[in-house]
Amino acid sequence: MKFFENKIVIVASYKDIEIPEPESLFDFSPETTGRSFKGQKLENLGWRYEQASNAPEKWWCEYPGLPFYTKDMDSIEARKQIYQKLVKDFMRSGAAIDDNIGRILDYLETSGLAENTIVIYSSDQGFFLGEHGFFDKRFMYEESLKMPFVIRYPGVVKPGTIVNDIISNIDFAPTLLDMAGVNIPENVQGKSFFENLKKNTPEDG
Repeated sequence: MKFFENKIVIVASYKDIEIPEPESLFDFSPETTGRSFKGQKLENLGWRYEQASNAPEKWWCEYPGLPFYTKDMDSIEARKQIYQKLVKDFMRSGAAIDDNIGRILDYLETSGLAENTIVIYSSDQGFFLGEHGFFDKRFMYEESLKMPFVIRYPGVVKPGTIVNDIISNIDFAPTLLDMAGVNIPENVQGKSFFENLKKNTPEDG
């Protein structure tokens, strides 16, 4: 029951909160953006919500909080409502991830494994949350290029450390090998950023 109780709390959160909008939320057309590429506009996500609302058994994934429609809204109000739903769903997912990472860390502490375990949280890319009127990714703006990388390495990476060096996910494998004390094969692409995490940025980056 505890799992389902937690799930209910997370789904109910942010219900009556208005999430601040990014300045570029209402980038609608080439006349205001200078872009010819349409990208994944929030209206595309709204269409997906509506398709899933109409026939949830036929849609390819499940969305929370359906039914959801914007057919009686003007373009501004529709984009506002799609944005609010997207960000709140995203934040609820983040809350669930945070809760369960906490459970993992608690287990490591109680089992005596914490001091000998490296914990890394990352992703495959960044994500648009209404910026430029987009959701998803697939366009080379800063929001989709940035990705999370959070590490807990007791006794090696100081808690609270923020490193501003640029890394890429192609560097993950050599970094993990380096941390494990394993020789990095010459054919492995990327470069270890282990020293960067210790605030020892090499001269070549």
